[in-house]
Amino acid sequence: MENLTIYTASAGSGKTYQLALNYIRLLFEAPDAYQRILAVTFTNKASSEMKRRILDKLYQLSIGDARADDYASFLLKNSLLASTEELKRKSENLLKIILHNYSAFYVQTIDKFFQWVIRGFTREIGLQNGYNLEFNRNRILSEAVDKLIFSMGEDPQLKKWLVRFAQDKITQGKSWDINTDIHGLSQEVFRESYQALQIEVHDTLLMKEKFLELIGKLDKVIAEFEKSIQTRGARALQNIEKAGISYDDFKHKDKGIPSVLKKAAFKPLKEFTIADRIRNSVDDFSMWTNKGNANANIFKQLYHESLNELLKEIIDIWDSNSQRYFTALVLRSNLDTYGILNDIAEKIHEITRERNLFLISDSSLFIKNIIAENDAPFIYEKAGNYFNHFMLDEFQDTSRFQWENFLPLIQNSLAGGYANLIVGDVKQSIYRWRNSDWKILAGEIHESISETRIKQEKLNINYRSSRNIVAFNNSVFSSATRILQRLIHAEIDGREMEDYVLYWSDLSKKIYGEPRQHLASGSHKEEGYISCKFEADSGKEDNLEYLGKWIPATIMDLQNRKFQAKDI
Repeated sequence: MENLTIYTASAGSGKTYQLALNYIRLLFEAPDAYQRILAVTFTNKASSEMKRRILDKLYQLSIGDARADDYASFLLKNSLLASTEELKRKSENLLKIILHNYSAFYVQTIDKFFQWVIRGFTREIGLQNGYNLEFNRNRILSEAVDKLIFSMGEDPQLKKWLVRFAQDKITQGKSWDINTDIHGLSQEVFRESYQALQIEVHDTLLMKEKFLELIGKLDKVIAEFEKSIQTRGARALQNIEKAGISYDDFKHKDKGIPSVLKKAAFKPLKEFTIADRIRNSVDDFSMWTNKGNANANIFKQLYHESLNELLKEIIDIWDSNSQRYFTALVLRSNLDTYGILNDIAEKIHEITRERNLFLISDSSLFIKNIIAENDAPFIYEKAGNYFNHFMLDEFQDTSRFQWENFLPLIQNSLAGGYANLIVGDVKQSIYRWRNSDWKILAGEIHESISETRIKQEKLNINYRSSRNIVAFNNSVFSSATRILQRLIHAEIDGREMEDYVLYWSDLSKKIYGEPRQHLASGSHKEEGYISCKFEADSGKEDNLEYLGKWIPATIMDLQNRKFQAKDI
């Protein structure tokens, strides 16, 4: 029974080597296996490098080149090859087979794979023959925003949303000209978090009347809560004034109970708080005024007639409904923005439908919907091919939708007894703009696939860097882990957060604390040089100006000392 092998590979540790080695191993087990292996990465450059590495190694093996000796040793040890001569003949034959059927050599980008699947489902998408894939989503987005603003006069609700959006910008001290901000906001349409929300609430929020109904309900929750608190606060203050009692008659004067009543009556309730000593004042007259107060009798009568009960009601309403109130506030503050995003998304769909376009950025979402409703064999049948093995490179840059799209295919492959491979390093997750989610590789992958089917391998030998670079990196990451854990514990206190603290402490240790790298045995690389320079933070512009001078000067100095750019 084959497993999903996960290689945790830090920089320079030979991940491309492992991918090529495992790929070639599968070829030697079955010569036509290349038609049933899908190896994906994120860039054309990376996929070209992987293809070149596989073909180069097959060629080197076919002529007995010493540069492929480690591959030869592995293959002779782990296959049914009888001799070095048989290894050469089989390598030559495999190389010819792939070159003669190069279009079936499926080492490609993840986007190209998704395009391939999409072509099998054009009817389901609603695209006509001859549709065009659109890669420049910003061009379409810019058109959609322009159409949105021009249509404002025909849509009263949209106008309200945009006006409120502009007012919020003015309140924040920003320009009322919302065009630039709308363009920035509109990028959210392409985020998987927004697209996932669209799936979850599609029936409710995409219908504008239901959306407006929800806004009305939230406004009602907010208004009723604020009125119930503020009415009682105002009534208490009026009763105090009518009785002729001064705030100085209260214990702690106007910093005591009167301060809470004033906040309840006048202050925005999102800033409202109730201290423990105020809570303890309920039903305890001794906490309201000092002994010997000249107005004690009047004060006591007022306390029994209204003040104590009003304060109690304020506290009870706050404790019972404040969580619901704050939830409504947060939702309400974002719904106008969400309404604008929905309208922008609709404008984008109008443009793509009119021009028979398919945005490549929509491919993950589309395939997620297709796979959710069908099993893996049907996907392959429609797309016109079938893969037994999957190899995913740079897995830390995989998005959640992409992983959810590959997961049933990998599960189907494992169920068939085929080997699969994943390579990644959480520390190198950089493509946030592609919706990458490092948490999948950091642990969630183990929740999707049985531990009995996962084989974890750590590539901790650095073949690229020199001694001091490796030592420096090991020191930085191990120290950063300890510092991060201290910060987590310092920032978050309270027993109710204990599980949260433990989770992030363990995760940071797992990501940064374990993968110490070692130099390859027999490595005689130069010692290497690291320079760290710390400057006081003097603002972003000044820092950029300083770096703009220091970095080029440092590079020029190193090159003047005969170091090549590739050595830096």
